[in-house]
Amino acid sequence: MQRFEIFEQLLDPTIVLLLKVLFNSHEELYLRELARKAHVPPATALRTLRFLVQQGVVHVVAVKHIKLYSVEKNEKTQILVRLFRKGVQVLDEFLSLVKGLSGLDAVYVYGE
Repeated sequence: MQRFEIFEQLLDPTIVLLLKVLFNSHEELYLRELARKAHVPPATALRTLRFLVQQGVVHVVAVKHIKLYSVEKNEKTQILVRLFRKGVQVLDEFLSLVKGLSGLDAVYVYGE
């Protein structure tokens, strides 16, 4: 079982798909592009994005008649980045921080 899989199972699958795309994108995405990359219908993506904007997780910018979506930069998203960004492993981050502590002889990892 992969790390954080339980969180993905508890969340709405549409939210998980959209957040994975947004957290791994380095640019703002418009609705159809985001829906296509997440493999969800545009209407479903729109409803979910509205909810995520209300929650302060997604930032929306209106440019003329197009809305561009990106991840909001705040405390909530700093926590979520560890769940949805590819390549980020919490255990690896923890171990790299712990290595620098003086007086620490060993670290035991249970569970895997």
